[in-house]
Amino acid sequence: MPDPWPLSAASRWPVVAVATGLLLAGAAVWGGGGTAAPPPREPTATVRERLGAPEVGSGLSGVVRVRQSLLPEALARAAALPGTDVRGRFWVRSADAWRLELQGTGHDFQVVRSGPEIQIYDDARQRLITVPVALLPDGLAAVGPTRVAQGRPTTIAGRPAHVLRYRPLGRDVLLREVEVGVDAATGVPLALRVFARDREEPVVDAQARSADEQSVPAERVRLEPPAGATTVPLGALGLAARLGTGPLRTVGRGWERVLVLDGGLPGGAPGQDEQGDGTAVLRTPIASLVTLSAGGRQATGAGLLPPERVAEAMGR
Repeated sequence: MPDPWPLSAASRWPVVAVATGLLLAGAAVWGGGGTAAPPPREPTATVRERLGAPEVGSGLSGVVRVRQSLLPEALARAAALPGTDVRGRFWVRSADAWRLELQGTGHDFQVVRSGPEIQIYDDARQRLITVPVALLPDGLAAVGPTRVAQGRPTTIAGRPAHVLRYRPLGRDVLLREVEVGVDAATGVPLALRVFARDREEPVVDAQARSADEQSVPAERVRLEPPAGATTVPLGALGLAARLGTGPLRTVGRGWERVLVLDGGLPGGAPGQDEQGDGTAVLRTPIASLVTLSAGGRQATGAGLLPPERVAEAMGR
């Protein structure tokens, strides 16, 4: 069957990487199992306790809208991902059992927390990515030095909510701030806004449009992909990286950490060769992907830094 999308696999890979990273960053707000040690400017104890130990009750469900300017509409659709302005639904049964479903053009994109694992499924590609929760940071403040502040109380989807602002600390970090709106009654995040260093408007703006307390059955937060789905287990890759036996490694610390993959990405090097020396660069407002080619070998680095800082961390 011919590929229905006009862009090449090389174009799709970076989009998948960026989109998956954003979804996992949102999950890390709540899916990592708690909050980090008190930051220099901490929210009130009540808000921290609500975020770390939510009291969902019988369940919470509603409608969500997600707008993003990280990826152009055509590029997002080429990767069979939701576009720049999409709607979807969410269901929360407990802190470790929830589902987010976004409707793209002719397909669904789903993120499900099921116990110790997060599953990301693209039904158009029939691709399932599995991520152990243990690989995620225990809250955004655990990624690296972070200034955390509590904003003024607000209302989200007609419900009272608290606002938490996470500002990464680090030289040249492109991510300026992540703002999370937390439901005051249940502790469930109802809004996520991501700001780039050089832009006033958020590059990602996800917000619940409705949120109702009602019973969520167990089958609603269970993902059962078809038998022919391709599974990509990120847990095995992460474990190998920790043991120092795999092609994946990290360079640096905190928000300046760069993820390096020794070898080329499937489909070829993404981005453009801006210097004519085999260095392919893909830029987004909050992250860079750099592929270095030399002597018949390739390495790809990704980080929340300008391309030159990523390349520097890779040893060039």
